[in-house]
Amino acid sequence: LANKFLRLRRLSTKYRTEKIYPTNIGEREENVKKNRYKDILPFDHSRVKLKLKTTNQDTDYINANFIKGMDGPEAYIATQGPLPNTVIDFWRMIWEYNVAVSFPY
Repeated sequence: LANKFLRLRRLSTKYRTEKIYPTNIGEREENVKKNRYKDILPFDHSRVKLKLKTTNQDTDYINANFIKGMDGPEAYIATQGPLPNTVIDFWRMIWEYNVAVSFPY
């Protein structure tokens, strides 16, 4: 188990430093303030997109990615804990994607 976590840590570092998967959407000026950490951004190809817009300032961006599972390519969602300015976006995501269980970390 320790070896698996070590491998995961190495892959995480590699993905962030080598930019194997683009994170352009999270790097946009209007989205930077929605990221808890500047070096942990959602991959463009698997990011969660918000649909419901309640104001003109709402966008489809949230710092979250779909994760593959037994039920398909969008079985799980990994996201950062909400910031004061992203709490509404967080609950929009929970509602739109019918999330039944949330594990804060």
